[in-house]
Formats: sequence, structure tokens, C-alpha cells
Amino acid sequence: MNTIIRRGIMLHIALLVAAALILTGCGDSRTEDTPTDVEPVAETAQIEATSIIAEPAAEATAYPLATASAATLPASQQETVETETTPPDTPAELVSVTPPGAPTGALPGIVTRARLAEPPAILRDLRYDEMSNRVFVTTSDSQLIVLDAAEFREEARFAFGGDLTLDAENRRLYAAPGESYIPEGETPVIHIIDADSLTEIGKLEGGRFLSLDTAGRRVFTGSPVTSYEEEGDQPDIAIYDLDTLEGIGRIDQPGVPVYNPLRDELVVTAYTVYTVDPDSGEILRDLLPELQEQPFAWCNGCEMAEAAHVFAAEGLLVVERNKIATGAGAGIYPEPLYFDAATLEPLEAPERRPSLQFTCGSQPMLLPPIDGRILRQPYFIRYLVYRNFTVHGLDGQEITWRDGLFAPYVNPRTGQAYVTQGYVLDLATLTPVGRIPEFCPLAIDEAQGRIFGRSEGELLVIDERGGMPLSPPPTEPDALPAAPVLDILISPGYPADPTVFVLLESGRVYRTEDDGLTWTRNQGGLPRHDNLTLSLSLSPDFTADRTIFAGGFVGDYQGEGVLRSTDAGDTWEPVWQGLEHLRVYDLRVSPEFATDGRIHAFARYQRISPWEAGVSLWESTDRGLSWTQVMTAASESELALQAASAWSAAPDDLPVRLAGYGQSVEVRPEGAETWETLDLGQSEDQLFRAVAPSPTFETDGTLYVLGESGLWRTTDRGASWQRWDDPRLQNRTYENALFALAVSPALPDGSHKLFVGSFAGEFWALTPSEAAETRPGSEAAAEEPLLRATATPAPPPVDVEAPTPPELPDEPPEGAYRPSGPLASLWEASDQTKSDLGYALQETSESIPAAYQSFEHGTLIWRGDNLSILALFDDGSWKAFPDTWEEGEPEFDLDISAPDGLQQPMRGFGKVWRTEEEVQARLGWALDKEQGYSAFVHSFERGFLMGSPVGARVFVEVGDEEGRWY
Repeated sequence: MNTIIRRGIMLHIALLVAAALILTGCGDSRTEDTPTDVEPVAETAQIEATSIIAEPAAEATAYPLATASAATLPASQQETVETETTPPDTPAELVSVTPPGAPTGALPGIVTRARLAEPPAILRDLRYDEMSNRVFVTTSDSQLIVLDAAEFREEARFAFGGDLTLDAENRRLYAAPGESYIPEGETPVIHIIDADSLTEIGKLEGGRFLSLDTAGRRVFTGSPVTSYEEEGDQPDIAIYDLDTLEGIGRIDQPGVPVYNPLRDELVVTAYTVYTVDPDSGEILRDLLPELQEQPFAWCNGCEMAEAAHVFAAEGLLVVERNKIATGAGAGIYPEPLYFDAATLEPLEAPERRPSLQFTCGSQPMLLPPIDGRILRQPYFIRYLVYRNFTVHGLDGQEITWRDGLFAPYVNPRTGQAYVTQGYVLDLATLTPVGRIPEFCPLAIDEAQGRIFGRSEGELLVIDERGGMPLSPPPTEPDALPAAPVLDILISPGYPADPTVFVLLESGRVYRTEDDGLTWTRNQGGLPRHDNLTLSLSLSPDFTADRTIFAGGFVGDYQGEGVLRSTDAGDTWEPVWQGLEHLRVYDLRVSPEFATDGRIHAFARYQRISPWEAGVSLWESTDRGLSWTQVMTAASESELALQAASAWSAAPDDLPVRLAGYGQSVEVRPEGAETWETLDLGQSEDQLFRAVAPSPTFETDGTLYVLGESGLWRTTDRGASWQRWDDPRLQNRTYENALFALAVSPALPDGSHKLFVGSFAGEFWALTPSEAAETRPGSEAAAEEPLLRATATPAPPPVDVEAPTPPELPDEPPEGAYRPSGPLASLWEASDQTKSDLGYALQETSESIPAAYQSFEHGTLIWRGDNLSILALFDDGSWKAFPDTWEEGEPEFDLDISAPDGLQQPMRGFGKVWRTEEEVQARLGWALDKEQGYSAFVHSFERGFLMGSPVGARVFVEVGDEEGRWY
């Protein structure tokens, strides 16, 4: 079942892997005499919010950022060598970039914040009435609130909400249900109030949307056409007298009407878009006849018209389109269609097609070209969500673009965009020039330069040129929270500067200068988001320059670019100049950073049009101020091989390494050419996390291996091993597994320290000379770590007999290929895989949207290219099932209760799990939530290769839709 979804709601897609819509509930949570909470703006006020598109926490007032590029200096100055005692860069040396055409310091600022709705309710729509200087706001819990626009005090409140239409000339405000939930059996009602006396003067029953013809004194109402109602059951368009509100006619056509004054016609959205004579009710024209050529109405993958908008002043009719899709999205969201509103001729010339700028309210806005450049924001949604920000010339040719960037509002009057990363973006350079709270616009008051936006249930009134330059919020002491420790970074000058940084889950950064006795949270300018992934890299001259870099991303849809701190993490600034791919997953600083200022940034990217996915390497030679692209590759492993960076984070010639994505540890004995697997006594259910050499490894042969259940050491280059016998590190479970390890530089006496962090936020500074050790085989070493309990015993293995594959010929047969691309090395490296799969049926792999979920005894993987679900069982067999779940079906079974710590799968995975008894019996319960990712797939004669979050898998087809995997 498909439901029409308005683009206004689509802006609030929760861009998690399931890409679920933010739903608004009904029910009053406040009474009419509840006072409105209006707060003055504090310089360091924080906004706490949860909407991923437009409302994470951020600083409340804009302040400028240093983004000048050293690339603009003469070459002789760029190569200047600084002494080791002088910080190579300080904030005082940087120059703020001024937006084009705007006076110095023309940054937006918050002038008013008013709490109008309590969670979970949010603000829904807004209209500003210039004549009465009032603001009308509706909330998702069916409230209409009237505020004076001078002090933003509440004047009135009504117990209804919805989409607002202001008829300023006739002093009326209409509140229509729009797509609000209406209980079965109840009739939609449009409420009408007098905009001056603030009294309700009438109601119109039966329609969800309305449009006004003020010259003809008519009101038109209608409701969306849906797939689940019979044609005769859907309400017709009704016509009312604007003055008396009496019904004066009906049009025998369901749909959402929009009046076009340039032709005295109605434009009706009803799967397609019709033009209708409002006097006779005759359908005059179908603007999208190509929709009738689709297989059938409402078919999965078919296109439909979603909404139509008439911009009379600009002479434009804009039609939004969407694809009908089951599951979690329709793929690439189609661009709107543009028509001349007077002639209905399609507009193809790029300069005649301004961007449609959506709001969180009911009325989108047009974004004309700015300084001869057209800005567009394409996006893709299906489990994974990708966003691009593109800049085109008036001829339609792309000038530049950014991956992972989205601007809820682009301000053509100031030449700035306010982006979800919490920055004010200069449109001329696409670099941040200030900060502002993330918000979603509701309406614009162009005359006074004010923007009305929402952050959850809070109204933000923004002066587009009223921001005062401020410093980031100060860094304050804070206890290390009980959150997973993902990484530990030690100052290269630790003996003189005992600074250690800890990177926690959600991109939180903490600093200690006393080995973890006290902590400081570094939050002054770092992004804040529950789903933030951050990577850190210290300058090799950190003790002198106090410089640290951060790169990050939020899911697959938002990039944080590169940020730099020159005060040991107290304050941060984005350094984006020229960086097109903002989803940075790794950073490397040159060992000669003090003299060459060189940094490498590794990023993922997904260009939406034309479709192109991959990873890229970017280089800065001016300490992060500007960036140039070095190379791209199809996968991270391929990029790493191509880059062959000498600045690797760890030596690659160690005699010990992790294998199988941490499933085992391998050692290469001295003089040997092959690797041998070590048995350190850790359970097979637990991973090894790190291998770290001592700072004097070349002379003492000491290496450390960290597993989730313990720490091991060798002092003879891997010939023998001892387990660290510290009770704090023993008996680790899933919830508090050891996770991060770092080794300090050599101390003055030649010794060193170890720093260990756990998944539960524990942190230890360890001294090797004080450690008690046990050798494998001793009583302490034989102690079994506690394993995570499961609720379902592993089923007996199922024998999937593989047919003997034919001998692989020296050359591929006609129609087949020797594979290339990111998965080719897996095929080339194994004679068994070659024999199992045969030759490739395509030259290279393709990138597809995918999702996975881990279970007690296997994994489910969703393939977005053929809408199938693969069940991978622990015994090495797999089966494929069609993904038949559709939006509107139950997402889970309320009668099924999972054991503590385990989960029932949902949506498509849940349907297969519930309906296929074999799947449920063999997989057991889900261990974690479903996660989306981008997978490479390569088809072969007898199976396929497919990437997964834990490495590429080989799928050998044994029968129809089943086989073996490894």
C-alpha cells in the first residue's frame, strides 16, 4: 500500500538506515491558558534537539570562522619554514571570509527563541501577518498559537492546527488538516478565523487542502488521491463562496486543487496533474500524459505527481514528482517539472528553472539563480540516504558540487546558506564563515530580513544580518562518561606534554593531562550528533603547535569535512576550502608537518547525477586551509593500495598482524615467508582489536595485542606470549569488551606506558614494569572469559552438497570476463574461489544499496538491486527470499517478546523471519538493529561476490536461490 507523502514531510526524514518518516501525533498537551515561554538569547545557549535534518544541538549565535587559504599567497611565502618552537599556525594569522555583497560581519543571529510546544510535539506551519504584526503558528498536537511579532507574547490559542493559508486582503486565516491524522469516521474540517479580532468565523467540512481565488471570491477544497480508496469513494473538489462560506458547486474530480490566476484555472494533483475549468468542472488537459504509459497505476517503481505549486508573481507552475516505492525509499528523488503558468509550456532552459526550496511548513519557496549560479540539492533515499549540493551555471553545466552537504535554507539576499552541519556557508566559496543553530525554515519576512524557523517545538526568529561575532563555548572539566572508547591518541611529545585524547562513541572527544585522573570535554566547535563518526589525527609537533585535526560524517548523508584546533582541542574551526567530499573517514598528518604543512584526508562520496560512488584522497599543503583531490578509487582497500602513504598510522612490517577483520592474530616467525595463526585462548565469539609495538620495538622486540577479553604481550617478536594478569582486564563481556589500545612514546628512563579503553567507557593507564603476567596454559590463563548468553541454541548444521564445478578454462568464454574492480582481488587470490564461481558475468562490480542485521546464528542481508533478502547461516549455507514487505504492513509482531538483550527483526527482515520457519529456527534472535550500507556486488557464472560490513563474502550457488557462502 502506498501513501501520498508531501515533500514538506519528506524534509524531516529521519536519515537513519531505515530512513523512517518523522510522524507527528495528535492530542492536546497544553491548555489554552498555558503561557508561552519566551527566552532571551544567551551567548552560549544550546539547542537540544533530535531531528536529523535540521535540529541537532549547536551554538545559538553565529560567529565568524577562519577560512582563508594560504594557497592565495605567493609560492615563496607558501614554502616558508618555521622553527619547531613557533606554532605553525594560530587563529590570529587567519582572515575571515566575507560573504559576497554583504558588509563585514553580516552574519545571521537569533533574536528570539520561544518554546511553543512540548515534546513530542513540534511546530508545523507558520504565517507572518505584516498588517497586524502577528505570527500564526500551528503545532503537531493540533494547536494554533497567535503571537505578537514585537515581543512574541501569546495573544490567543485555538484547539486546532494544520496547514495555514493567510488571506491578508480579506483578513482571514485558514487552518486546513493537510495530511494530519484523522480518526476513522471523522470528517476533515477547515477552520477559519478573523485575522484581526482573532475569533473563529466559520468551518468548511470535507476537504484537507484549500486554495483561494480572491478575485473571483471563491474557495476550493479537496483531498489527496490515494491507492487504497475506490475511485467513487474519494471526495470531489468543493467550491465555496469566499464571503458567505456557503457551498456554490462541486467538481467531479478528486484531488488537491491549486488556483492559477494567470489562466483562471485549477491545477489539480490527482496521481497526475490536470488543469480544470472551475466554472464548468471540465478537465482541460493532462500535464503529465506519460504517467498513463506506465504498466498500471500505483505500481512499485512507477512515477506519480506529488504536489503542484503556482507562483503567480514569477509566472511559474512547478510540479513535484516522486516514485512509488515499497520498503524504505524510491531511489533518486526526481527533479520538479517547470511550466510557464500562463501558457503551460514546459520550461527546459536551466535559467528558467529556479530551484524549489522546501520548508518545514506548507509552502515551498523559489530559489532564483544567485550571481549567475543555480543551486540544487539532489538526494537519494532507499535504506541509505545520500545528499549532494550542486552549483551550475546558467547554461546548466556543473561548476562544482559537495557530497554530504544539505542546506535547509539558502538565503539569496545575503549569499549564504544555513547548512545542517550548523554553519553559515558562503555561497561564493562553499566554505563556512560562521555558526548558527540548525533549524528548519517555516516562513520568511523579507521586508525586515527575518527568518522564522523551528527547532522541534521551539520557534526561532533569526535576523539574517544581526549576528554578533562570538567565540565558541568554553571547554570545561567533565567526567569521562560510560560510553564506548573507540580510539586513544597520545601526544607525540608525551614525556614533556602528558596529553592523551580519547574518542568516544558519537564523536565525543575528551582530553586528560594526568593519565585519566581528570578529564576535559573538547566541545568548542566540534559537531554534536548521536550518529556522528569522527576520526582524529595529531600534529607530530603537537607539544609546540597544539594542533589536532578531526574528520567525520553522520551516516551516509552528512559530511563534517575537516576541522582543526590549534589550542589542544579547546576550540575548533571547519577547514573545507576546495574539499568536495565531506564524508571524511580518516586523516593522516605528515611527519614533516612543521615544514611541509601536509595532510591527507580520505573520504567516501556518492555523486547522484551522474551516479558515481567511491572513495577519494585529498591533500592539503597549507595545514588544512585548502584541499586538492589526489585520486579516487572504488573501495577503501583499493584506495589504500593506490595511495601507499608513507604516513601509515602503524608500521606495516611488524611480525604480528590481525587477520579476518580481527577474528584471529597471525605471526610470521623470523626468517619465514608465511603467516601462522596464534592461539591466545580468546573465545571465537570475541574479536582482537589492536596490535601495537613498543616505542623501542627494534631493540626490545616488544609487541602488544588487545583482544576484547584481554591483553597479551610478546618480548621476542612474537615467538612467545604472556597474558596481562590484571583483574581489571579479565572476564570481559559483550557490554564491557576491551576496545582501544595505545602505547606512549619512550619515557626518559626508556620505559613506556599503555593506555586501554573499553566499550563501557573504562580507561586505564598501565605501566608494563608493574604488570603481573601469566603464560598460556597456566591456571589464570585458562580462565574462560564470560561470553554473551544467547536465547537460542545453535541448530545442527544443514548439509548443502556442492556440485563439482567444471574446470576453469584459461580464458573466459564468450560473454564472460576476468573480473576487475574492488572485489577482483578476492577472486584472483583463491583458486578455490575461481573454481567455485567461474568467470565474471560483468567486467566490474557495481555499487548497490544494502542493509544487514546480525543474529545469534547468522546474518540477514538485503539487496537493493533485486529486492531480495539473503539469509546467511552459521553452518556456511545461505538462502534467498524475495523482499515482499510493503509500507503499511505491520513492522513487527506485538505478540512476540524477545529475551533480554535480544531483538525481534522488523519490516522486510522481520517478515521473512516470521513467515519462514526455517529462517527463524536457524538464525535465532537478532542481536542488533538493522543497519544500512553501500555494497559492491559482482556476478559470476556460478554465484556472486558481495561486500558486507565485515568483509567481502563468496556466494556459491548450489540450487535455485540457495548455496554455500564463505
